[in-house]
Amino acid sequence: MKSECFCIVAAEDEIRMVFNEMDGEQISLLGHYAALLAKWNAKINLISRKDVGNIVCKHIIPCLSIGRVADFLPGETVLDIGTGGGLPGIPLAIAHRTTNFTLMDSVGKKIGALNEMISELGLRNTKLVHCRAENFSGKFDKIVARAVSNLRKFLGYSSKLLKRDGKIFYIKGGDCSGDFALLKKYKLHSISAATGIDKLGDKVILEIF
Repeated sequence: MKSECFCIVAAEDEIRMVFNEMDGEQISLLGHYAALLAKWNAKINLISRKDVGNIVCKHIIPCLSIGRVADFLPGETVLDIGTGGGLPGIPLAIAHRTTNFTLMDSVGKKIGALNEMISELGLRNTKLVHCRAENFSGKFDKIVARAVSNLRKFLGYSSKLLKRDGKIFYIKGGDCSGDFALLKKYKLHSISAATGIDKLGDKVILEIF
């Protein structure tokens, strides 16, 4: 119990240092989510086991950084494709309470874990879909994802789910130069620059129009 409480407090402090514009309730929910993600990861492979001690820095902060380059407006709809452990959808839903988030994954066990997490966090602007994006229909203002597949393949099935003038925000690590030929119009955002954390290294957000 003490170690779990310490995990939550440490997570809250780490998030607050970067996102001090968030209120106490949001910081508390993000800390609680970090603890839930660690708890469920012991049962189901949601993130790499070696990252459990760095959930905030390696996962939550990069996901929240999308909000530094994107406007999530009241009433807008956002689809998180291949959400896994709720990333980036859950942190963004906590940070942007008036935006509606749909988290999609094809793995039933992950959806089951997410259902428990969302219920415990009391997130009313978040719903789950157990489906492959290729088989899903709907139109969204924005799509978010974290390197869920080959970018060419991802664009093939995600673009049909985007409203006219919608945007995709895609977190990626490593060399992106080979991907640029696939993109007609895009912006490249450094997550280190967006958060002020140098150790996030080569992680970037591809903003795709």
